[in-house]
Amino acid sequence: MIFILVIAALCLLLVITIFLIRRQINLRTVENFLSEEECQYFIARASFYLENKIQSMAKNFSRTSTPVYLQSDDDIVMSVRLRAADYLNVPEGYIEKLQVVRYTVTQEYVVHHDWFQGGKAYTDDHPDGFDMPYQRQTTILVYLNDVARGGETSFPYLRKKITPKCGMAVCWNNLWPNGRGNALTLHAGLPVAKGMKWAVNIWVADRDVDRAKTDARKKLEAVNTRSDNPL
Repeated sequence: MIFILVIAALCLLLVITIFLIRRQINLRTVENFLSEEECQYFIARASFYLENKIQSMAKNFSRTSTPVYLQSDDDIVMSVRLRAADYLNVPEGYIEKLQVVRYTVTQEYVVHHDWFQGGKAYTDDHPDGFDMPYQRQTTILVYLNDVARGGETSFPYLRKKITPKCGMAVCWNNLWPNGRGNALTLHAGLPVAKGMKWAVNIWVADRDVDRAKTDARKKLEAVNTRSDNPL
């Protein structure tokens, strides 16, 4: 009898723990976050950048898709940034540059976190990582088209797999309340089996992005100045 009660208590504790974790991550979808016209605009603009090789992107060993960053220099991009800021109730300055990604057949983004592990970002060009002056507290991933087959966003720890749908946003919290990265937000962009997949990443920081970069640059300059002028 005691054994049964212990097992029941452990099961209840597990259920409560899973509930609290899911509540903290708050994984949810938002239909029609972008209009069809906005989706087409983002695809067209990113395609122009890719076709004319306007951007040279740092390679990432875990991603075979192609990313393009959009400047906030037109009304459509800015309106989407403001919409995301309003949805999350944060200042627009907390949002990084919007990143459009294109996946062709077999391309994928293997399991990863959006938050910066150890406060660093890693690419093939910087295998040891480089310091980031902020953390990504929230991700809004918006699909820009329907995918013929494959290309789902998978959250293995949450046992969730989300099928791309034009204009639909997937949103989740990357951090614990103490500001540390939540390892259970591990996710992947599964390989596209047929057709093409377009999406836009809207990453939201825990502080003003430009201000954080400026402050970090000033600190680095101060350190270099002290090094050049020892007592």
